Amino acid sequence: MHHKIGLGLITTITVGATVLVVLALSASNPGRLGPLGITLWFVALLVALSGITAILLYVAKSQLRREDTAASRLSSSLRQGLLLGGGVTICLGLESLRQLGVRDVILIVILAGLIEFYFRTRQ
Repeated sequence: MHHKIGLGLITTITVGATVLVVLALSASNPGRLGPLGITLWFVALLVALSGITAILLYVAKSQLRREDTAASRLSSSLRQGLLLGGGVTICLGLESLRQLGVRDVILIVILAGLIEFYFRTRQ
């Protein structure tokens, strides 16, 4: 029962963050948003990407891994969604500052892989 509440909460927050990102993109520009607005936009983007990825992973795992409990599928999907959404958001942030290089992408992928490895071996 708790996983349904968690999934509903994730979906609600994801929809809200996605609406904020789309509205900010269509209604304004970075010059008008200012530094605080851009920071909040990147946080909303992180939440939206992480939530969308987590929901998609949960649906896929529900079809493929029926032997796992719903709560474990939700927690692993949320963790992996946060890692993927965070990696993409970090890359977009660095690219917007014109600081993104191939080494940065490699380091971000390695870091995400190490974090996922740590959490999988800890279970």
